[in-house]
Amino acid sequence: MTKVWFRRIIHHKSIFFIVLTAVILEVAVCNYRTWQMKDWKPYDMIENNSFQLKDGQHYDLSQSAIIAPFRKDGWCDVTAFDRRDGMRAENLYLLCRYLDSNGRPLEESYVEVSIKIRDDGNELSYQLPDRTIVSKIERTQYNRLNPSGSLKGLELAFSRTQPDIGAVEILECQFNCPVPLQLSAVRFLFLLLFILLLYYLRPGSPVYLIKFEDCFRWKKTAVILVMAFCMVFSAFFANVNPQYSIENYRVQYHELTEALLDGHVYLNEEPSEELKAMGNPYDTHLRDMTVERWNLDWAYYNGKYYVYFGIVPVLVNFLPYYVLTGRHLPVPVSVSFFGFFYILGCFVFLWSLFKRFFGKAPFVYYFYSSSMLLFCSGMFYAFRGPAFYGLPILAAAAFSIWGLWFWQSAADQNGSVIRVMFGSFCIALTAGCRPQFLIVSVSALLLFKDFIFDKKYLFSKKGYKFFAALICPAAIIAAGIMFYNFIRFGSVFDFGANYNLTTNDMTQRGWHVDRTMLGFFTYLFEPAKLSAVFPFILDSVVPGESRIAYTNYMGITIFEGNFGGIVFNHPILILPFIMLLIRKYCKKRVYMLSTFFTCSAVVILFMDTQMAGLVGRYLMDFGWMLCLAAILLMSSVEENSCDRTLKIFMRTGVLVSIFWGFLYEFLLAFNIHTNSVMREFCPDFYYKVQSAVEFWL
Repeated sequence: MTKVWFRRIIHHKSIFFIVLTAVILEVAVCNYRTWQMKDWKPYDMIENNSFQLKDGQHYDLSQSAIIAPFRKDGWCDVTAFDRRDGMRAENLYLLCRYLDSNGRPLEESYVEVSIKIRDDGNELSYQLPDRTIVSKIERTQYNRLNPSGSLKGLELAFSRTQPDIGAVEILECQFNCPVPLQLSAVRFLFLLLFILLLYYLRPGSPVYLIKFEDCFRWKKTAVILVMAFCMVFSAFFANVNPQYSIENYRVQYHELTEALLDGHVYLNEEPSEELKAMGNPYDTHLRDMTVERWNLDWAYYNGKYYVYFGIVPVLVNFLPYYVLTGRHLPVPVSVSFFGFFYILGCFVFLWSLFKRFFGKAPFVYYFYSSSMLLFCSGMFYAFRGPAFYGLPILAAAAFSIWGLWFWQSAADQNGSVIRVMFGSFCIALTAGCRPQFLIVSVSALLLFKDFIFDKKYLFSKKGYKFFAALICPAAIIAAGIMFYNFIRFGSVFDFGANYNLTTNDMTQRGWHVDRTMLGFFTYLFEPAKLSAVFPFILDSVVPGESRIAYTNYMGITIFEGNFGGIVFNHPILILPFIMLLIRKYCKKRVYMLSTFFTCSAVVILFMDTQMAGLVGRYLMDFGWMLCLAAILLMSSVEENSCDRTLKIFMRTGVLVSIFWGFLYEFLLAFNIHTNSVMREFCPDFYYKVQSAVEFWL
């Protein structure tokens, strides 16, 4: 029977037309400027002596180029074309590079150029969008022009981006230059993959006839391939940007590693005397005015600096690496480590869930679910900007997923003591990463309901072992963390977050109900802001709009610009909030688990809003729980509903959520308002992707 489904899915004509469509898109659409401009005759402004030189600008006869030195103000401007009768100008081909103060070309030249033109409709010059010319990326050198009628004037202004730059060398400057055909193998493969997935995963596809419980030869191979893709894609973005890999990029975990080896838990750096003398060192505005040196996001308590982020990543990664090598572990390596741990845990845990509850659900739903936990949960934040801040949250999520799997499998194996113990150990470790994740421990009441609430079992010899396996690992970890808290802050329950030197006094933050709805809107339902300029997704707080209020909250709260609410960006995540409407399709245990994950997500969202503020990375705290709840609900509908319209709705919703989630996270990796400043630290990759994506320029 399975072979029949495969024959229906893999059809030679379908594959041929899909490949043909991808070829047409690459050759005809992504290169349409080539066909549009193939018969144009170029006008060379250097050969026709169109440049009006000044301020030391001159022709370099040996190179047939224009040399334009920078002025003291860091700018140089060139009048490249000025003609009263004007001419037809459809594009501008500009090849230029920076020269150092000795006139030698700089190999890494990313020339920032500002373009002004005059035309039939404008007697005075007006500004066009700025461009970056990269000598190694040919597509950046062609710029489409859309003057009003004939072009009468062209002015180029260059900015000095580095102090050692002395001049700009304009090697070529032409109007109406034909654009060469530039085929991109990577872009073609992405187009081909996208069309293949769109075709084979469409709501009416026969791929949904293959059930999870079906046995077929390539089942495990498909799982391994998809998991490997997720790992490689995540690790690539975690390590492509050298911003976080350079040796002088020190974070609090590096400082804590050295402090622990020196025999104490406070950091070695001594706070300034001005900070120690302050009556309230957490008063942000007063501290800014009176203290010259203080460390943002370091915990300060009784004259010492501390790290309030969880210690477990230090004990697992940073400390052993430093002891063995004498060098500090780069943050992206630790992110990759816990990222692999998290992704593997997602695939393993979901396999056990589907095996237990959703054997008759489509096999492809397993892949949907695994992808959701990476691309729809906010967890990719840790990879696209592998700064120190997302690391402990990623580690907590990894331990939580594995803890849930150990407990889930223990429940399936009649309370396996070993798995109960490892599950408790993993979930207890979340307290040393991100304490909010301890809410996962409540799931024991659901997963072990048949054991915990059976008095006869609980007071038996086997029950004692089960109870000891459940409690003892957590008690040992808790004792260590409580001791760590006590020797730092004098309280076993104080993790130190309130002593953070940040943008407001966390010790006086309090709990205000007025923040609640603002948090729910921002984290869940705020629309994403889009633009037509790469990378297309805008920060909620647009630079230059500071006069426009982002919030009407009449008090102090933290808000960093976000990029749309998680439910708005991933519509399938609305399911946990309307679960009452689809309750009839859910088994009792599945519905209870969905309710638990939804309520836990809401509780953490509320706590984050009150205790910390509106910060994009906090989606990692609860987004994965919303995904788990949605996975349980949509799989229940798929398996138990006979309503074809409802199934199509679910399949469409999850497809849109995953496709947009993948594209969303990919584009945010290039956004200058995220942690990953790709344009500055990895410019070659940034401009290659930009030129491949913005093919219409």
